[in-house]
Amino acid sequence: MLLGAAPFVNRPSVQVVLSVAGGLFLVHLAVGNVRAAWRSDASAAQAGRETSRLALYRQGFLVALLSPLTIVFWMSVFGGYYAAATARGSRLPPALLAASVILGAGAWTACVALLIHFGRKTLSGRFYPALVTVLSIALFVWALRLLWTGVRMML
Repeated sequence: MLLGAAPFVNRPSVQVVLSVAGGLFLVHLAVGNVRAAWRSDASAAQAGRETSRLALYRQGFLVALLSPLTIVFWMSVFGGYYAAATARGSRLPPALLAASVILGAGAWTACVALLIHFGRKTLSGRFYPALVTVLSIALFVWALRLLWTGVRMML
């Protein structure tokens, strides 16, 4: 689908929509992450302790795989990123651009997962919400970049 979508995504009107939609979605994720990190909910923590890791993984995997929200996320974020790259004059093939996004997202996820895994004891109290806030700010900055690209293309 990605390789066949390039002619569609290269249209200026589609690039604007994808950049703005991707940016707004990332803003929504960043704000939601910060809110959830600073909310204290003892019952959610207790419920998490009573569920096996495999069950949690399976649940998260299935939600991510089957969720229309995940599909919209990847289409809007990649579409917005691709639109921004082509607006700057990039001639990279969509498959190479997708590979770079996937590798970047994988590296980012691996680093954060390792940080959380090995820093589990340190991530108590207010440090965890602070870390989520910092990571959400990075996500928010990326969202603003996508939004700005979309707005510039409209002008």
